[in-house]
Amino acid sequence: MTAMIAPDAYKTGEQGREEVREFSVDMLTDFFANRNYRPYADGNRFRLSFAFTPSIDCSLNYSFVFSDEKYRWLSIQSSSDKRFKIEQRDELFNILNRFNIKSRWPITFVKQGETRLLVHTKFDVDFSRGVQPELVYESITRFMGGTHSLWEFLLEQGL
Repeated sequence: MTAMIAPDAYKTGEQGREEVREFSVDMLTDFFANRNYRPYADGNRFRLSFAFTPSIDCSLNYSFVFSDEKYRWLSIQSSSDKRFKIEQRDELFNILNRFNIKSRWPITFVKQGETRLLVHTKFDVDFSRGVQPELVYESITRFMGGTHSLWEFLLEQGL
């Protein structure tokens, strides 16, 4: 998937490439606005929810956190409304390992509740040295696409 950016959205260098800029919350809000996403925002935190999708048999939630003005890290996590029984743990880990061998990304982890297992994905990146906005958009888009692919894979495997 390739992120699309309005041609005049950012200053370009002599060769038409976007210049490296200081990473900011504005890059996140631009990403959301360019896609007509309407996240819940609380300062440097954003939550984006997608309704139930039959192709993945669940709904997805994404949490975006811009660390702060000093460090300029972006952290994204996703979760779904789908839960797995504790008894499915070995099968779930087996399937997640097969997915990891196949794609290596996004980082996937499992949290265990009292009676259920929850699957999450995560992406952390350090933009403290600056970044081209297109790279921010592409990174987010690929993470979200990779997360969607994970849930498609889980469904294909019968979970």
